[in-house]
Amino acid sequence: MLTVDRSKTPREIAWDAALTVRMNMLYYKRRIAWYEGVDLALRIITAIAASSGAVIGVVKTWGSVGEMVAAAMAFAAAVAAVVSPILRLNERARVASVLLHEYTQHYQVLEGLFEAGVQSYEGDLATAIASFNATELKEAKEAPSSDDKLLRECEAAVRREIGAIPAV
Repeated sequence: MLTVDRSKTPREIAWDAALTVRMNMLYYKRRIAWYEGVDLALRIITAIAASSGAVIGVVKTWGSVGEMVAAAMAFAAAVAAVVSPILRLNERARVASVLLHEYTQHYQVLEGLFEAGVQSYEGDLATAIASFNATELKEAKEAPSSDDKLLRECEAAVRREIGAIPAV
């Protein structure tokens, strides 16, 4: 949750908020990529091992090693078929996409306020911060778990990308 630190100028607050929002954008881009990658891997494992008796038949012709590979493929397909609905990767990716979209909108607003040299704590800045905080509450409800290591990586990446606050 963002708060207004009156020891900073409104422009500095807009900058800090934009950095936070940018970090969230990068975080959700990476989460979506991870969810989609794992989902694709599970689908490929299931498709190759479970739906194709021909593949297992060919592998079994390799002798005892083939038998073990065929058994491993069947086991992997069974695990993938059970784990996939439990992980709800498609739903997680959908929620992450919605949050990414909202954070992108917040970033555009905050960046615009910063570039315009916002002078007041009230008005547009207060509205932008309230809107961001509403998204944070939504995130806490719909995507309650977070990857702290990934958050730290994203924060470092944003600091490298954007750097210090530019002078007026």
